[in-house]
Amino acid sequence: MQLRELERESETYRNLYQSFMQRYQEALQQQSFPINEARVITVATPPKAPSYPKRSLALALSLVFGAAAGCGLGALREYRDRVFRVASQVRDELALEFLGMVQAVDAVVVLKEAAQESGPANVLRPANSLQRYSIDHPLSSFSETLRTAKVALDLSLGDRRPRIVGVISALPNEGKSTVAKNLASLLAHLGARCILIDADLRNPGLTRGVARHAEAGLIEAIRGELPLQELLLTEPDSGLSFLPAVVKKRVQHPSEVLSSAGMRSVLTEASKSFDYIIVDLPPLGPIVDVRAAASMFDAFLFIVEWGRTPRTVVQNIFGADAALYEKCVGVIFNKVNLNKIRLYENYGSKYYYHNRYAKYYQKDKET
Repeated sequence: MQLRELERESETYRNLYQSFMQRYQEALQQQSFPINEARVITVATPPKAPSYPKRSLALALSLVFGAAAGCGLGALREYRDRVFRVASQVRDELALEFLGMVQAVDAVVVLKEAAQESGPANVLRPANSLQRYSIDHPLSSFSETLRTAKVALDLSLGDRRPRIVGVISALPNEGKSTVAKNLASLLAHLGARCILIDADLRNPGLTRGVARHAEAGLIEAIRGELPLQELLLTEPDSGLSFLPAVVKKRVQHPSEVLSSAGMRSVLTEASKSFDYIIVDLPPLGPIVDVRAAASMFDAFLFIVEWGRTPRTVVQNIFGADAALYEKCVGVIFNKVNLNKIRLYENYGSKYYYHNRYAKYYQKDKET
């Protein structure tokens, strides 16, 4: 009896073990083969147009916000652009005559004559080709602007002889000396008896540019140490006479020197031999040298660096000196980028069509 009971228990446990093993196998199979709870109702097709966002609405909003941002940026740049760029700014804000634009010259060649120690001592030796641009390129737009300045001087001064003209600017490094040199060379090349005087006793850049070898000049003439004719240098190609400013030591009171009786005597002596006396003067902004000697001059040409000189600075300078303003014949823009001038000039302005006038100008020297 006991044996049979043990056999029945053993059979029961065996069946229970097999049942557990079968369920374990089923559980393993369910883990390896997951059951999908989703089912396909309809087959998906690609959309023909986006449902969101709406393309027309997005485009309209982009145009509106883009135009607003562009107008705001343009207004900001216009407000911050406080320099001279177009001729109308000279006439409207300064009430002066606009004489023309002198383009920026990039291809400047260093001349070997300036470095030569030998040669005549009384001959000009320009340091680079820019100092004689009006001679080498007489039919260029550069030279045409200088001719316009000559006509303005002739009309303004009438039959007055000689004509003592000061070339001025508001700030340093605006190209005033280069314009003065080329204007004087052009006048001499046209047959006028012309003398160019470097009267910038603080920074005689013109003398360094065309007569570095000079040993005496304006200061000696003012002091009466040497006759004027012995101090003059000559430009062979044009016949221009040049009185350098040889500053061997710092001049203590340059404004007093320029307004002195000695300076007036130099101009009086030059008036006996020349029709035009072109004087390269110091800039007006930082110093008072020009104001002190303004009574000695018949007229002034004001040089403005295009795109760099603030309009407020020029207005303040002329507002502080009415006599200087009355003698100013006109304004010349220097270092102008003619490729960008159409971005600023109004439609109908002659400078707007500068590219069409190019065939009337020649950069090569005539032979």
